[in-house]
Amino acid sequence: MITDAQYAAWLRDARARRCLLLEMQTVSRGQRATRCLSNTVYVSRPTDNPPNVSYEDRVRGALAFSSTIDGSSGTGTIEIANYGDLDAWLDDSWLGWPLTVLFGDPSWSRADFRQIAAGISNGMTAPDRGKLSLALYDVRQLFQVPALKTSADGQLIPLALGTVFNAKPILIDPINLIYQVHNGPLDAITDVRDRGVSVVHTDNLQLGTFQLAAPPAGDVTCDIVESHSTAAQMLRYLAGLVDYRQIAPDLDTFPNVAPLGLYVTSQTNVGDLMTQVANTVGAVWLPDRLGRVRLVRLADPASIAPPDGAQTGYGHGGYGAGGYGTGTPAISLLSLSADDLLQNQISVASVESPQRSVQLAYRKNWYPMNGSQLAGGVDATAAHSYQVAYSLATASNDVANVYPLAAQPDVVETLFVEQADAQAEADRRAALRAVPRKVYALTANLAPLSIALGDVVRFTHPRFGFDAGAPAMVVGLTERPAQNQVDLQLWR
Repeated sequence: MITDAQYAAWLRDARARRCLLLEMQTVSRGQRATRCLSNTVYVSRPTDNPPNVSYEDRVRGALAFSSTIDGSSGTGTIEIANYGDLDAWLDDSWLGWPLTVLFGDPSWSRADFRQIAAGISNGMTAPDRGKLSLALYDVRQLFQVPALKTSADGQLIPLALGTVFNAKPILIDPINLIYQVHNGPLDAITDVRDRGVSVVHTDNLQLGTFQLAAPPAGDVTCDIVESHSTAAQMLRYLAGLVDYRQIAPDLDTFPNVAPLGLYVTSQTNVGDLMTQVANTVGAVWLPDRLGRVRLVRLADPASIAPPDGAQTGYGHGGYGAGGYGTGTPAISLLSLSADDLLQNQISVASVESPQRSVQLAYRKNWYPMNGSQLAGGVDATAAHSYQVAYSLATASNDVANVYPLAAQPDVVETLFVEQADAQAEADRRAALRAVPRKVYALTANLAPLSIALGDVVRFTHPRFGFDAGAPAMVVGLTERPAQNQVDLQLWR
């Protein structure tokens, strides 16, 4: 059995033979099938699972996998040699079926290979007579499915997570005055109001419903508490809606544990809701190399880098660590220098100007009402809270004297419930945008799997202020594992 330490040493050995194993699921003539290919001749051993499988030497070209921290889908293309004997593959069903890529030495048993990618097929094409091409997306495509279910009478059943203020329920039983606010159990329905006035109600928390004691005179709204309140908890719940259980082990240690509130009444894709949750805490949700859901967010590399000289060898970016879910950038123990670059080339891909301020909307009112919708006796303070869409947390940067055209971004809606949490996040984002930021593009000769999105590396180069070495965060990554090359975007 090859240990992780032995595998890491093999990755660093530039003379080692590199073998890629592709296991691609499809439906052929109505039957599920798995196509097994490689970039060299390989047969699994009798003791492997599955045993004695021949992986045909068909993979051509430089297999590459791309992903970025801005949330865009990772993609790749697999080129397959076709001598006419695989023409029938074009008639198979590839779209949406999973694919895994394993990486190891051709002398090893399959059990010693490591999975380096998990993807979803986007279909098979034949760009020329001697080649098939299989395009693939990362597993985020699996989350592009509707989040809401439909009631017996055809209404969309709302989804409530965390702490929800002034939500409008659906009426599912007009005769018995039964309303529903969630398709599942709740912790509490803390208040039910008719035209802004609290009314008597009987709750069925297990079903996410309540019953009024008397017919309402106007709009019925309510306040809800549901147990999935942090960003990590919400992501787990939403992933469960598509029965996806591959979760990064450190997701629950994401540093922002502020209570959030989400209420959904119109049909929305699960993936879009997960993006809304992640964006609230200044993060993106991404799959790691094993397809596990994780959270990653930008942070100032200089504020978290270890002292000079502390980085030696390989660290968090190594095999199996591309799944960090803490959201706090991993300090990769990998140092990069000009000698590691292909032809010593580096460029400035983009420049991000400072921002004058950050404005975050919080404590969302999920059903803003006008004065005519409220009863006359509603307290003025309460009436105001039922009418405003949200509250604002603002953090400013004193940059106008130096950067007179510094941007004043629009208000960003979040799911924060408490003012203190929204203000803390606004302050964090403003500090990040108080100075110009740059994204540097380079191609490095690196051992495969030695670095991951969100890692912070120490980079030394005679250009662009890196001459003494400086930390930078990996925000873009294209890996070509068989070639020991990585295209990097470094943010600083």
